[in-house]
Amino acid sequence: AGSPEQSPVATDAAVHAAVERSLPYVANQGLWWIEEKKCVTCHRVGNMLWTLTADRQQGFAVDERTDEWLDWAITSSLKANDEGRVNAVANKEGVAQLLLLARTLPEVTPEHRQALSKLAKLIAAAQEEDGGWKADGQLPFQKRPAEETRLVSTMWITLSLLDERDDPEIEAAIERARTLINATNSGVSTEWYAVRLLLAGRLEEAADVSRYASELMQHQQETGGWGWLTADPADAFGTGTALYALLETGT
Repeated sequence: AGSPEQSPVATDAAVHAAVERSLPYVANQGLWWIEEKKCVTCHRVGNMLWTLTADRQQGFAVDERTDEWLDWAITSSLKANDEGRVNAVANKEGVAQLLLLARTLPEVTPEHRQALSKLAKLIAAAQEEDGGWKADGQLPFQKRPAEETRLVSTMWITLSLLDERDDPEIEAAIERARTLINATNSGVSTEWYAVRLLLAGRLEEAADVSRYASELMQHQQETGGWGWLTADPADAFGTGTALYALLETGT
């Protein structure tokens, strides 16, 4: 027990209950976006599905329509927009979320596997000459250098393609991306350190895991949290992203 001025330490049961209470909200907000916006080219649907599938894997009861929404997201990503451009190409970060959430599924149907592989090929083919991927939508306007945003998108996309490495074209895209990524040693956002750590963990690069875990923890603030930018006051997104990366890599 701490002093009256300290926040109480949450028990496992309290954390479990908090997650359970949040799941209907996550599902309802994602469903609103699907029904009202009818748009898959946004982080809302991808984040919702990634959250629900990961929680289901952990034993939580999630909305029974989760698989139906996943089907919709995959199918919509493969459709062309009014300009004849496949939606996935304008939503590479969202597709990366779909590819990453596939790792949380207890099993992947042959139909999903085929569709996800097709999405991976589309994303790999959109790679720029220097090995990076252009950040989509409003991402380039974030309050950090545009090149860092592009590198963060590149790292997320690279991470999402790792399960498709048996395809020679995708493997080549990954290696080009790694050359670009390895040329940059630091960032100004917590997300940069978190996704760099996640990538090192999936690639089993022990020295880089140790390095980026240490650097990420150095940016933890006295309050216990992380800011979205490392110099910013701590916030929920920065803290959640940092904790996710540390937990996923066992550091």
